[in-house]
Amino acid sequence: MSVISPGKLLFCEGKPNSLDYAILSRLVNQAVTIIPAEGKQGLTAFAKGRLSSYPRPAPRYLIFRDRDFDAEPPTSPQLIPLASGNQVVCTYRACIENYVLEATLLHQYWQDRAATPKWQYGPSPTLEDLKNWIAAGAKSISDYQAVRWALASLMPNSGWLKVETRWTEGSGKLPHSLQLDECKKEAEQLIANFANTANQVNLAHFEPALEKYLTQFSRPQFWQVQDYLVWFHGKDLKKAMQKNQPKWISLDHFCEWAAKEVDYRQYPDLEELSTRVQSL
Repeated sequence: MSVISPGKLLFCEGKPNSLDYAILSRLVNQAVTIIPAEGKQGLTAFAKGRLSSYPRPAPRYLIFRDRDFDAEPPTSPQLIPLASGNQVVCTYRACIENYVLEATLLHQYWQDRAATPKWQYGPSPTLEDLKNWIAAGAKSISDYQAVRWALASLMPNSGWLKVETRWTEGSGKLPHSLQLDECKKEAEQLIANFANTANQVNLAHFEPALEKYLTQFSRPQFWQVQDYLVWFHGKDLKKAMQKNQPKWISLDHFCEWAAKEVDYRQYPDLEELSTRVQSL
């Protein structure tokens, strides 16, 4: 049975209680219905299936998803259209967690809760300490991120089978070792596994790609302007930060709070998304 067509639809990753939904619900008005579809795999097919349930003409829509390692960020913050069509756009930062892992939000969250009776983490560290916490987490995963980017670069075009960029069980699960040599060994095994279906995926292509990202991520400017908040995957960064300071606040709880507090207008791509979806 068909359903009454809403005004506009915004398809996204996650669930109704996810960070994606919490942030997106604050940047659209009531004329826009947000439809979470869990993972990004099959997101476009999910959207097409859902659209087919509405009477013609189908509602106007946009599909919004994490960029992950599917495209390098452009030089200026903006939505990134995917090759699959103008209706599918990606985050400028690697994923939705990248928009809430900010020192000012961490400081605000910690300060507000430090005044409550049952708070067990003491007063908030300084803003500089919190910036260093984020940077230290990024430093610890820098080689791992370079390896993941190098693996992603082995896919010549969007029509190819995707080369896996991780060897862990699930997004945001860090490998046992973040050492470059160990990460390279795991990457080489992924490449060997893939070689039977795509002979262009080999170490001859991987090595120069890895060197490119290692060089980029080692430049002082990269760290001075905090480009790791754009390039490094937020789920990996969050896990590394928690690992580095296990007795500090729960970043899972913080992110749930921050998604409802973050000012999307400070991010040009999210502001662009707000304007675009509401003007469909």
